Parts: sequence; structure tokens; C-alpha cells
Amino acid sequence: LKEQITKNLKNIPLKMAKEEYRRPLEFLKPELHFPIEDFINLTVYSNHLQKEIQLKTFLRLPDQNRHSEVKGLVYMFHGLGAQANELSEIASEFAGDGFIVASYNYRAHYQSEGETIKDAQEVFDDTQVFIKQTDQYIKKNYGEKVSSNKFMWGVSLGGLVCYEVTKNSNFDCRGVMFMVPAFGTPEGLGQVKEEDFPKLISKNPEYFDKRNEFPKGCDGESAMAMFSYAKNNSFEFHTYNSPFQLFIAGTDKMVPPLNQYAIFEEAKSQDKEVKYYPDAWHGFFIEEEYFEAVKANLKWLKANSEFNSLLFMMITELKLNIEIYKNMVTKNSNFDCRGAMLMAPAFGIAEGLDKVPEEEYMKLITKNPEYYDRKKDIPNGCDGASATAILTRVLNSSSELHTYNSPFQLCISGTDKMVPPLSQYALYEQAKSLDKEVHFFPDAWHGFLFEEEYSQV
Repeated sequence: LKEQITKNLKNIPLKMAKEEYRRPLEFLKPELHFPIEDFINLTVYSNHLQKEIQLKTFLRLPDQNRHSEVKGLVYMFHGLGAQANELSEIASEFAGDGFIVASYNYRAHYQSEGETIKDAQEVFDDTQVFIKQTDQYIKKNYGEKVSSNKFMWGVSLGGLVCYEVTKNSNFDCRGVMFMVPAFGTPEGLGQVKEEDFPKLISKNPEYFDKRNEFPKGCDGESAMAMFSYAKNNSFEFHTYNSPFQLFIAGTDKMVPPLNQYAIFEEAKSQDKEVKYYPDAWHGFFIEEEYFEAVKANLKWLKANSEFNSLLFMMITELKLNIEIYKNMVTKNSNFDCRGAMLMAPAFGIAEGLDKVPEEEYMKLITKNPEYYDRKKDIPNGCDGASATAILTRVLNSSSELHTYNSPFQLCISGTDKMVPPLSQYALYEQAKSLDKEVHFFPDAWHGFLFEEEYSQV
């Protein structure tokens, strides 16, 4: 993919907007705009104005007639000089799939107050405040399950915002959708006249034809502050570990495609997916690639949301957070295992078993005569010395079953002649595991995997 991206770079300056790429700007239709405004009172401090300023917030809810239960929450963040309502067409797709969608306009953008952005960090800090307040609102009105199953979606500057917010591994987010994230600027972009910017954004001529109908999104000083951050910041993608889906526009004239690709190449995230559109420009969400991109978003969102809903239910039942749940395994709590299935575990030995001749052992294991009739066909698994060593270990070990806290399922064989059934039951009785389950088979012997109980197990 990196070779494809590199090969396509030389074509970027040659590509021009054409009539064949014209597509209506659906987000300009008022009926598609976010239906709920100012759902929280979002105020932040402006050092430039020396006072509190109000930022405009937006919310879209799923259609209750189509979705009896809300699946989760998607935060959407717009690009530089844009606004939340420019994402309304995509937001309606997410809401149509059962998600609440929340967004806001950055300071000095459209209905949000503020005269300028002096530093990119102001936007990142504002976003943290917005997320914190929205989380509280969603949790109060729709429950913890919805607020905990949250995702980020960001285009251009919005993608950079998503990265800055989620690069801290302690941030509670299920995954990020990076749409042409602003991880750098091409050479000479700072010299481009403000009125010429729209011609670099999309191959869809409708965009710059209609651009004069948009309210002013931000001033030149704000734009330079963001460009400067994107150009001069050294991103530490190799430390990034959030799940993500990345969309790269191969004909991007605003953000170098290789800069976008870098996070996929370097991030240590185990769940990462990349989509490459060689003919898409920076504003591809107003181009024909939009349809394919949204389908891919919804597919990825659905897969990750279903997994996380299941995870949430397990964690909620256990009253534990993810990290504790990950570590709650074997007697060593640092061992990374999700749980144990213990089948007639050797937590003791029957009285006098150490005196039984080796050749008689087989007749104590199972009620299925086929086992000891055929045992002579089975290669010898251990000698008498090995068996004695194991038995001694079991006899002498000081049981600390009360300290065990891993999730487990225990199967007890009620007619066990090798391990006393009460020794097996002791783990279930004493363990402090919050997730523990026991199954008792009264007629099963120690080797019940050779008996009729096997299929039930």
C-alpha cells in the first residue's frame, strides 16, 4: 500500500475538479442538520478575550421506532473552518444504525463564540471538556452501557483531535475512525491564499461554487495556528494502541497521504484497518467515495460495538474494570488468561491411593471397561516415580484456594476414586472469584471424559 501511495503522489498536482464529479452538498439542507442543539451548556475560557465563551453543541438520537435499544455513542469532530452540521449527512447514517451522535463547533467557528484560536491545544482542551460533559449527560439519560460504548470519528483537523484525545491509553474509548487525519501539511500550503483553499479540498466543483453560502468558519490566525501544529508536531504513532479505522485520500492536496499512512504503519494497535481511495481528495465525504466510506464505517462500528457490548455485560456482572478482568487468572493474578475450565481437578488424593499397585490404577479411573481393556495399547505416560512425586505434591501442598480469584467453571465427578469430590468442591466453596460456576455429575468417575457424561460436559 505504501508503494501505491508513493506512486500516486506525482499525479496529485495534475488532478483538477471536474463537472463529472459534481455532487449536491446534502449537508446544506436544513432538514438534515442535527435536530438537537445546546444539549449541554459548554463554556470554556478564552485567554484572548479574557472571559468565558459559549461553544455550540449538537446531538442526534436514533429513531426509536427502528431501534428499541441504543447501541452506543459516536463523537464526531469536524475539520478546520468547517462546522458540525457539515457532518450531518454522515451523522444521520450512524443514528440510523442505532447510535447517538454528539458533536460541537470549535471555538471561533460558526455559532461558537471566540475570535481566534491562538494555539491548537485550546481545541484539544475544549474537546476534553465537551467529552466529559457529554459522557455525564449520556450516562444520566441513557445509562452507563451507552456512555461506555463510545467511539470517535474525525475528519481532517477532527482526526487530529481524535488522536490527541485518545493517545493516552487511559482514555476510555472503544475505537477511532480517522478520516484523512491532519497529520501534517504539504510544502507551500502556508502560502496559499485563503480564498483559494476551497479549490484544494475537493474535486467536486459544487463545494467551491457554494462556498460563499457558508458562514465564516474561522479566521486566518486560527488557520495558521492549526497548520503550524500539524506541520511542526512530531507524532509518536509508535506508542498509539487504540483500535482504529483509517481512511486515506490518495489525491489529498491538504494533508500528505504518506503522513496519514504513518499511523497505520507505526501504531502498535492490534486492531487497525486501513482503506485507501487513490482518486479521493481531502474532502472525500462530499465526493462519490463517500458512499463506500460510510458503509465501511458502519461495518467496522457494528463489529466493534457488538464485541464491546458483550464485554460490557461481562464486566458489569463482575463489577470489575477491564484491567482487573484481564488479570483475574490462575492463582498468580498477573497471569494473562480469561478463565479456567477445571475438570475433576487433582486437589487431593483418595485415602490409601498411594498404596494401590500401579497396574490396578487403571481400574480406579473410569467405569468404562474399554479404558483399562485397551490401556495396554496406550504408550506409558509416566512411571511409578513420577506418579509418586505428583501424589506427594498434592498431599503436602498447603491449599490456598481462598486466595484464588480467576473466573472458572468446575466439573465435579461424584464417584471419583482418585480425587475426593469434596476436595474438588473446596475450590468453588472457598475461591473469591466473582465469576464461578459448578457442575456435579453424581455417577461420573475420575475419567468421565471416557463416559456418557462426556457429551453433557
